[in-house]
Amino acid sequence: MTLATSATGGFMAPQRAAASWDTLEDLVRAAVAGITGLPLALVRPRWQSNPLPVPPLATDWCALGMLGWSRTGLPAALHDGSGDGSDVVLDWVRARFVATFYGPAAYDLADRLVAGLTVEQHRCALRSAGLAYGGAGEPQPAPDLVGTTWVRRVDLDLFFDVEQRRVYPVRNLSGARLEIQADDGQTRDVTITED
Repeated sequence: MTLATSATGGFMAPQRAAASWDTLEDLVRAAVAGITGLPLALVRPRWQSNPLPVPPLATDWCALGMLGWSRTGLPAALHDGSGDGSDVVLDWVRARFVATFYGPAAYDLADRLVAGLTVEQHRCALRSAGLAYGGAGEPQPAPDLVGTTWVRRVDLDLFFDVEQRRVYPVRNLSGARLEIQADDGQTRDVTITED
């Protein structure tokens, strides 16, 4: 099956798509683990098809998931004239994640994460992957009753601006046929071709 381009007409799929949301979620998980000091195995995806057993009550851990995203403006389409040509569509969205910390140090871990996301070295690592830290909500204590024991829990909203680039096969214009009408009413056909 031949993919459509601007030369063939029809709908075009991007040649290079933006990073997947799963990839971005994995990056945020790694940042949460690195900044808080939790092992990556204890910063778990919030929704899993086969959930792992809940860690023991005295264990500090985090469940992380993306709750949604919204566009921060209109996308921009820029033409790249190199080679056969392509359009690069640049879009920014703000993604909302929630990090839920459990365990005796839940409050401290949420506080450590917010403070750590202000460190330039951490923000540079995120930016190199197309993410910009956009802020955090207020930590929300939300203790869970497990059996007859209250478990410390803190929910923290995190916001990241995500750069999305998609490349579409919009080819360079190689020629055009025009009809020009002069002031005297005469029309002339003009053909423009690439030299």
